[in-house]
Order: sequence, then C-alpha cells, then structure tokens
Amino acid sequence: MARAWPSPPPSRRRTTLASQLLSRPSRLQQRLRHWYDEWAGNLRADQSPSRTNALPWVLRIALPHEELVQLRQADWRCVRARHRPPVARIVWSAYSLALVLALAATAGVVHARDLHRTYCSAGLLTADRDTELRPAPGGGTECVGISTGDVRFGSHLKGGSDSEGGRLRELEKLVHAENAKVTRDHPHAYVTVVYAGPLSSATVDPSLVKGAEELAGVYLAQRVVNENYRVKLRVLLANGGADMGHQRFTADAIARYAERDPTVVGVVGFGRDLQSSPDVTRRLQTAGLPMVSGTNSATYLPKDFSNWFSLAAPDEHQAEALGLVARQLRSKGEALYALVLARDTKASQDRYTSEQAYYGGEMLRTKGFRLLPSRTYRVTNGKPELRLHAESICRGENVPSVIYFAGRVEDIGPLMTQLGVEPGCANREISILTGDDLSKAKFSGTGGRDGVAPRITLYHAALAELREAASGTAFYQDAAQHLPWLEPGEATYDAPGFASGQTALAHDATRALYWAASLGDVRQSRAATWVNLRVVKLEGMATGTIDFTDAPLYGERHGHSIVLARVRRTPGGLSKAEVLCSRPAGVNKPLDVRQCSIK
Repeated sequence: MARAWPSPPPSRRRTTLASQLLSRPSRLQQRLRHWYDEWAGNLRADQSPSRTNALPWVLRIALPHEELVQLRQADWRCVRARHRPPVARIVWSAYSLALVLALAATAGVVHARDLHRTYCSAGLLTADRDTELRPAPGGGTECVGISTGDVRFGSHLKGGSDSEGGRLRELEKLVHAENAKVTRDHPHAYVTVVYAGPLSSATVDPSLVKGAEELAGVYLAQRVVNENYRVKLRVLLANGGADMGHQRFTADAIARYAERDPTVVGVVGFGRDLQSSPDVTRRLQTAGLPMVSGTNSATYLPKDFSNWFSLAAPDEHQAEALGLVARQLRSKGEALYALVLARDTKASQDRYTSEQAYYGGEMLRTKGFRLLPSRTYRVTNGKPELRLHAESICRGENVPSVIYFAGRVEDIGPLMTQLGVEPGCANREISILTGDDLSKAKFSGTGGRDGVAPRITLYHAALAELREAASGTAFYQDAAQHLPWLEPGEATYDAPGFASGQTALAHDATRALYWAASLGDVRQSRAATWVNLRVVKLEGMATGTIDFTDAPLYGERHGHSIVLARVRRTPGGLSKAEVLCSRPAGVNKPLDVRQCSIK
C-alpha cells in the first residue's frame, strides 16, 4: 500500500500545470514507480506493527502540492509486488524472537550465577538478601548475616570438628523447631530476640566452641521461657563469622530486618571486642535495638552507648582484680621487673588485647613494678610469632618476674613452650597474669590440650562464677531436661560445655532481655524493652543475680560476676586449675587480698 499526502501549498498557484499533467506522465511518476518497486521487494518483519508506530507495510512519500491532480485512467500503472509468502516474514520474526530469548537466557544465567556467588540462598532471579557469602580467614567463604528464612549456617561450615559442627547443626534445628511452634500456636503473643555470635570458623583455627556453647544457652533460655510464661520467645540466629570478623555486615542485616519486623525487641551476643564494635553498637542503637552481651568485656561501650548492657566484667575491672595477685607477688622492699606482652592488633580487628594491655600496664605501674618496654607479637597464618620475643625477654639483663599477657587463648600454649625451654626463664619462677579469654582454655589436668611450663604460674580472670551460684539456680536442672545430648549427671558447673561459662552467660543475657520485653507478662515494644532493661533484677540465674538497676546512662555499672583462677604444674606433669576467689553476679562488694590469697 502506498500513501501520499500534500506538502504545504506554494505561495502562488500555477494555472497551466494541470493540463500538462493530463497530457503526459510527470517525472515524479517515474520516481514513484522506482520507489514502489524497491519498497515492494524489501518487505520485512521490520515493517510490522510491533516494530513501528506507523501503519504496517505502508510506503510513505511526500508529494508536492501542485502535483496532486487527477490522472487520466490511461496513465494509471499498477505493479504487482513479487510474491513473498507469509512464511518468510514469520521466519524473520522467529529469528528475532530466538535472539531475544537467547540474550534473555544468557542474562538470566549470569544474574543467577552472581546471586549464588553473593548470597547463601539464591534462585534463578531472587535471593535471600539477609545473608551473604563473605571471605573467610584462611580462604574460602562463610555464610554471614541473619537467618530469617531457610538458611542454616551449619550447612555452610567448612571447618570445625565434626562434633562441634554437628552440635551447631543440632542446635539450629532445635531453635527453628521451637520458633515454628511459637509462630503457629501463639501468632500474636511472642517477642523476637536475635542472637549474634560466631557460627562459623576459620580454616586456620577451626573451632566452633564459643558459638556452639553460647547458642546452647540461648536455646535453653528459650525453652524455659516458652514452657513457663504467657509471652513466648522467638529466636533468630545471626552469624558474625569466624571471630566475629563480619559483625558490621551482620549488624546492618539485623537492623534492616528489624525495620520490617516489629516483634524484634533486642539483640544478645556480639561477645567479641573488635575495632568495629563501636560502629556495630551505634548501628543497632540507631535502629532502636538494645544489646545485652554475655562476654564482651569492653570498658568503653557502656560509657559511649546507652543501649549497651553486658554481663562481663570490664577489662578495667579485671585488671584491678588481678592487681590483688600482683600486690602479693611484689617482694617487700624491692620492686620487681614486669613486662606487658601483647598481641599486635595493627593488622587485625581485635581490640580486646589492646584494651587488656593498657589496663594491665596501668595496674602493674600502680602496684610498684619496674616496667620493662612492652612488647607486641604478630600472628601469621594463625600462629603467634613468639620465639624471638622469648629469647629477648629471657636472655636480657633484667628478666621479668611478672608478665601481663594481653593475648588470646590460642597463643598461650606456644608462649609456655618458648618460656619453658629458654635459658633465663626455664629455671626461674615467673607469674603470668591475663584476662578472661583464658577461661576458654582446656588444661591438661581435665583432659584438655593446654598446659603451663614447669616453673610458671598462670593467673587469669574469668567472667562466670558458677560454683557458688550453682546451689541457687535451676539452670543445670533445666539443661539436663532440655539439652538432648546430655546424659544423666553431666549437667554440672564444672562439666565440659559449662565450665567456660559461655553457656551460662548467654542464657542469663537472653533471660534478662526477655524479662524486659515481657514486663508484667505483657508483650512490650522495642522502645519499652530498652527502657525496661534498667529495672531488670533477676535472681537465681546461672551466674547469680542479674541486676541492671544500678546501670547509669553512659557509665559503668558494678556487680558483675568475676573469678580469679590459678593454674600450676602438678608433680605428675599435669596442669591443674583452681579458683583463688570469686564473686557471683549481683554482689557489689569488691574482692580483697584476704579472699584472693596466693599462699
């Protein structure tokens, strides 16, 4: 089909043009024939309605106004277009459709691959964006974030012993089964608490002990609450990665999820003091979420953030308590030499060791020791570089009689090995003072792997007084009833899985946050929970009485549970740990030298 339309009329009309057109075909007619023949021979799918807004298969030609006159019938000329069956047009359309489908499929595959590389759970076009795959220490990836759907952190484990990985997977299954029961049977009578801990491990140090033990305490609190209280407890799990290395992303994921779930009232966990801890606390404070940690001993966090509560004795308080031992070690009339040996944190996120080093050094100075220049050791591929430091310390002119060790539990074994064979130290009485991270050690006297050198005595702080509190709590009875892997008689304060205090502290932190979220047996809002935490006072907990009533805004509170322990070599060559002195949670009276006598 050819269509013509007039162009704007000229300013002057030519009167003789019509008669000329009637007498002979114009040159325009010749051009029209040429254009039409060319157009008819090039009909394609590109001229279809789906590819243009104009009428389909129409030849558009602008004609001069003066040539739009009636032609004589004798001058009409029709040209039949070459026959092109409809199949040809269909084939051209099929090629275009196939190309579009191929491009779409390729884009879909690339997008799906990106989703599977980025997120822990992904489909062809969608993904669970509350969890992500992030680089793990030592290589590989780990699944971090908050599990709000079908993601199970245990299924992504690459390291960790079989027993630890199996225990974590079992606990995840138990927590999710309890959550399903809560949301099904009590859809309008529950609050949600997020537990954030290390639920994956590093290849260089494949240990899941802390995460598994803390999660056991959280699950135990959930079961006890749901069987005895009207307001039920739902628990969501959040993985901060090995040693909480990805806790900043996890905090963001928790905050984003809390925006769409008003039942979330707070967070327990975040038990490791890192350089990112202030940012994490600030992010959750902005989201209106209070935090109750069982093991984070940062001194500065309660002073800087009003949403921060912790059951752990702060680093400053630990150093003050160890000062009771240091005072007794210092000989009368002569100031002994002392040294602070700290893990180098420049290339790591760790902040705990630098805090311990600072407060430990201040304590030794106030107790009258002559401080030698402090030393820092690096950790390479998970192994501490201590040999050169040991040689320099032990072969120096002034060998310290007291070393304040501001390091991690995994570094104490290599330190003992170096000091135990180095001339100048091997036959000398040396005392090592250190913080609460050593409470995770398993000394050889109890079947563990850690020990002390023959003439070295180790004094360390611990966060959970369990022995004295055991007689006044139902914690161990509840554990025997609800933790399915325990055999009769295995739920005791000094049994494996309980002795470190991780389970007890996580349990007590969860119970405290739940109490604030269900004040008066009525479900509380997130803001009300934050306010209610400052009137929490719970007796009969695993570590004593959890009392936040003296917790000031932007200030430190008192009454934390604390233990001072001593580890010595026995004549039989084993390392034996004993409690020097302790104080359960809720007791504000400070420890004194008479209680903590080392004689």
